[in-house]
Amino acid sequence: MLGLDCESNWPKSWNAVGNPISSAQPGFYTQISAPYETYKCCFGSACKEDCPGGAPDTCISGRTGLLCDACVDDGYFINGAECQQCPFLLKSLLVIAVIVSFVACFVAYKLTNGRLTVDADNPLAMFLFIGLLVTSAQILGIVKDLEVPWPNAVDGFMSGSSAAFTLDASAIPLECAVGDWPVALYMVQVLFPYLLLLEILALFLGSKLVARILDRPSLSWQIDKTLNTAGQILQALFIAFCGIMVKPLQCYRHPNNKWSLKMYPRVLCDEGGDYSGLLMLAACICFGFLLPFVTWCVWGCVKAPSESSNANGRFLQRFRFLLYRFRPDCWWWGLSFLLRQTLLAFATVLIRENPHGQLFYIGGTLAVYGFLMCRFWPWLSEELSFIDAGVMLALVLIMLTASQFLPEPEPNQGRFGILVAVFVAMGALLVRFLIILLEAYLLMVFSASLAQEAQTVSRLAKIGCSGSNTCKTHLMRILLKQSAG
Repeated sequence: MLGLDCESNWPKSWNAVGNPISSAQPGFYTQISAPYETYKCCFGSACKEDCPGGAPDTCISGRTGLLCDACVDDGYFINGAECQQCPFLLKSLLVIAVIVSFVACFVAYKLTNGRLTVDADNPLAMFLFIGLLVTSAQILGIVKDLEVPWPNAVDGFMSGSSAAFTLDASAIPLECAVGDWPVALYMVQVLFPYLLLLEILALFLGSKLVARILDRPSLSWQIDKTLNTAGQILQALFIAFCGIMVKPLQCYRHPNNKWSLKMYPRVLCDEGGDYSGLLMLAACICFGFLLPFVTWCVWGCVKAPSESSNANGRFLQRFRFLLYRFRPDCWWWGLSFLLRQTLLAFATVLIRENPHGQLFYIGGTLAVYGFLMCRFWPWLSEELSFIDAGVMLALVLIMLTASQFLPEPEPNQGRFGILVAVFVAMGALLVRFLIILLEAYLLMVFSASLAQEAQTVSRLAKIGCSGSNTCKTHLMRILLKQSAG
């Protein structure tokens, strides 16, 4: 089996009853209860620092558990191959996160509640440009999790540039603050959007109290602006929250055909225990946050035209985060934005163990979005639409370039299916073009028929007929005589 050291001098040792003891290769792990079932110690190629190999249940000093994925002592975190003691700053991560997010919510209220305009001035255009950069970094955070053996420099760049914007918990030793129980680690991530909402509510109520105490009504936060602030923050981090939701569904296969979570390899997928708890938390963020938020955004886009025609300023202020970036005739483009983010977050879940299919899925999603972007040109300024379309093109080219790092796929890994999908898409475009031509031809024939009918009615009117069959017969006789003459 893959991962076992089966050299010519094997076995190297025997157990107490005379059976040979298995020896795992570096980067693989075996258990004494099943010494010939090997586990791969991480998702990727650099697993040797996680498991030294050798006899069953063998870990590097200071590490323990299935796949050596935990530290023996509490208050330690894994850094490279070793366990290091958590400093005080890392133990205070939750407190720091609460303080930073409070400040971010306060600043967001001040920056995101300007007036709605149909043109983008320089400060607004710069703010929107920064938003596009953040979105691009978030997409890179999704791309780096594909089953692609990225070069170390590329992987490090994508991880470093996207970790803060995708809320990547693997970038920080969160176990220093909440322990190493996988359910607790994941719960902190799931509760983060609810924490943001609670903080915004606390700032809203606090502003009311401060305004009353100081008798300064201008300090009080307005409810519509507060809702816009919440929408702005949640929309900016929407792809990160989608990524958090799908983490319990991202698993990789071991040589013994069992599956482990990529984020917590010691948790085996589909085997109950901690995995069931993680799935329940994923359902909480899906049905308790993501779906309600999307429903609220859809309702806002549906109501926007009527409320705008009624000059409902409060409604427009409340849903400013959905409307202010796009031209008035493309007010709905925010929903396309959310749909793209959702589809990208599911790239590693819908297509497992097929990096070619994952690249095609993400490249296809970005290409379709870019095509529609060029079709509608929805942003408030042409420059922003141009930049967004250019970024989509660059990301599609990255997907094409990434294919050179992939090994030759197995025959059953969907290469033929991908080609079929592309040809079907081309066929659909061709059929659509033929339908357009047919509609144009029918319209031309119908227009000619209407013109002839109008000419007939005009001639009937000239000879004093009302359009009866007798008059039409009389008209035909006159036309025949004229043609004969």
